[in-house]
Amino acid sequence: MVLQRNQPIKIWGTASAFEKVTITLQKNKMKAVATANGDWTATLAPMPAGGPYALTIVGKTTITIEDVLLGDVWLASGQSNMEWRMAQDVLGAKQEVKTGNYPQIRFLDVTNTVRLRPSKELFAGVWTKAVGKDIYNMSAVAYFFAKQIHATQKVPIGIISCDWGGTVAEAWTSPETLKKMPDFAPAIAQAENFRVDLNQIRKEKAEIAAAFVALSAKDSGKMGPVAQQWWQPGISTKAWDEATLPGMFDKTDLKGFDGIVWYRKDFELKNYEVGQDMVLSLAMIDDLDSVWFNGTYIGTTEGWDTRRNYVLPNNLARKGKNTVVVKVVDFGGGGGIYGEPLTFYAQAGDEFVPFAGTWLFRVGARLERAAKPKTTVTSQNHPGNLFNGMLNPLIPYGIKGVIWYQGESNASRAEQYRTLFPTMIADWRRLWAQGDFPFLFVQLANYQAAETVPEESEWAELREAQAKTLSVPATGMACSIDIGEENDIHPKNKRDVGHRLALQATNVAYGGHVVASGPRPKDIAIKGNTATIAYENADGGLVLKSKYGYLNGFAVAGADGKFRFAQGAVAGNKVELVCPAVPAIKYVRYGWANNPSDLNLYNKEGLPAEPFRTDTFVAKHP
Repeated sequence: MVLQRNQPIKIWGTASAFEKVTITLQKNKMKAVATANGDWTATLAPMPAGGPYALTIVGKTTITIEDVLLGDVWLASGQSNMEWRMAQDVLGAKQEVKTGNYPQIRFLDVTNTVRLRPSKELFAGVWTKAVGKDIYNMSAVAYFFAKQIHATQKVPIGIISCDWGGTVAEAWTSPETLKKMPDFAPAIAQAENFRVDLNQIRKEKAEIAAAFVALSAKDSGKMGPVAQQWWQPGISTKAWDEATLPGMFDKTDLKGFDGIVWYRKDFELKNYEVGQDMVLSLAMIDDLDSVWFNGTYIGTTEGWDTRRNYVLPNNLARKGKNTVVVKVVDFGGGGGIYGEPLTFYAQAGDEFVPFAGTWLFRVGARLERAAKPKTTVTSQNHPGNLFNGMLNPLIPYGIKGVIWYQGESNASRAEQYRTLFPTMIADWRRLWAQGDFPFLFVQLANYQAAETVPEESEWAELREAQAKTLSVPATGMACSIDIGEENDIHPKNKRDVGHRLALQATNVAYGGHVVASGPRPKDIAIKGNTATIAYENADGGLVLKSKYGYLNGFAVAGADGKFRFAQGAVAGNKVELVCPAVPAIKYVRYGWANNPSDLNLYNKEGLPAEPFRTDTFVAKHP
């Protein structure tokens, strides 16, 4: 593992009531006595960067943890763009895996876990070194961030990867804090009053069993001649569609679907030798699955919250093309293959094949009865649930700071996010009790169809809420407005995101003085149909990245609030705008869109100008 250098080292655990425990790290020793409930905590004196050391805990039994380093520990949290692994078609990933050998960069991945009450223990987790193929399983943003910090600071780097795709900020905030917020207090009360009705569960199980029999009888995938059934590896797939996995039904055209869906994927084994063990790890599946490999039935697992791991007979795999088919049955609520991409793979001997990405799918049968969705109280997006299950167990593990990439799932509530996000930061700092540790975050990238006329934008409003959070001490924002993709909410360029977060860390966490942000307006002068914007973070002049010399992305409006694109030119650290259609400019916007088209204003460090607006109009969203 990696422990945080230069600050008191918290070590905690459980033992018998009043048991004496001795904790030793190198020459650093402390004793503790368990409480009547068996809890104990010890605080070792701060230590400089170094190692490897052994951490020993001695009570009635002895635990020794080898290869412990002292360095900087960063908590990487948020939703899918932080969770996105190097294996998921990330630019430069193959080269990093081929050449990456950073044993002093280590990742602890926190298993996705929902809890209705604050938990003391992680569901699971293993520290992994950033060496070779293990890099594939690491958060891409966090990996590139860690690599740059390790190179500049010359100390071991630990990343605690604590993220879950599609999640909202309130799920990561403590119930204790949310209780004080009128928007979330009712949801916290609902969770506190939640009780399990065993009789109702038995009744629903009986209904599900009967529905399964009826549903299976209608499954198109198991009808017709055996040679044409969908589990066969050689059938035609012209009628099949594509889906990105892991991802619930709602991530495809199957939003709200209950029933049977078949998934299949062909993949290559380049180095397989006959007789090698073969493992299929299929993440999590909601609710039930059946699996075939090269036309042979492998097994079935039931339970929406159960990891899928299958060990194959050693005569099924072959060098070259192989086919895996997964039949998924869902009876209500969410459905599909979901979970962490690093738990979605095939492995034969030393050959590792990541499965995250494009699969084929086809509907086998639709459940016609009224769906009975799982209560939202147990959802990963219920306020407080991810804090309870994934963050609370980490406190008070020493950290240097936080990197955060989230906001997509709160984009429709930007005004609320202005309060929620700073509140969450204060919440974490209060609970960790390490003062105002650095909190660095990514401003949302451009996404969706490029706008051809100025219009209102939920994502622009969320970016504005993020930028306003810079008023919170010891924060930094990495702008990613130029690296998004119109048709993919998960941009492949994670290297630049990690780099820009590392630049922020240089200043906020390490006392540096580098240019870490793109141009930001510091003064706007308006005269008639002309506006002049003076920028900071533009020493040496602004840079216009356009072979035609056109400045894109600016819009202006008069008192009527109707925005029109403006023409502009760059002069030193200033932008001069003119718009003949607006004779008296009152408001100015830049990059104000879900996906502002072809923004091309930068500083000489290559960092993009940040979106902004001078108006305060409240848009009406559907």
